[in-house]
Amino acid sequence: MKLARLFGCLGLFIGLVGLVALFAWVVVRFSTPRPTLVFVGQVQDFLPGQAPRLIDQDSTRFYVLNVNGDLLALYARSLRHTRCLVNWDGARGVFIDPCLGTRFLPTGEYQGGGPPQELVQLPVQVKDSQVWVEINFPKR
Repeated sequence: MKLARLFGCLGLFIGLVGLVALFAWVVVRFSTPRPTLVFVGQVQDFLPGQAPRLIDQDSTRFYVLNVNGDLLALYARSLRHTRCLVNWDGARGVFIDPCLGTRFLPTGEYQGGGPPQELVQLPVQVKDSQVWVEINFPKR
């Protein structure tokens, strides 16, 4: 009798551990964002010196440009004022936040004006001459 009771308690314990492990797996699996890759063009579409191309993908706006042979993707909104779309000023060769007056270099680095900050860089992947940008990142 005691042996049957012991096996019953052990079975209950193993079942509970299994349920907890399953719950933890579901939480981790579905709460971690999966990378979303967006095709933005061919490598030859982004030549050095060209104006950045604004891409709008599922309400995520970002610029893609070639800076001295390096492909960059920059989130097109200032982190301090997310309602304002950062604009490209081709005459000065900088991005400008029209709400705060902040200026950014083509690399996304702070140049001057409003509060010091940088534009968020998005990961860029090149596969067989195709340019892909990962748009999953923490949003505010």
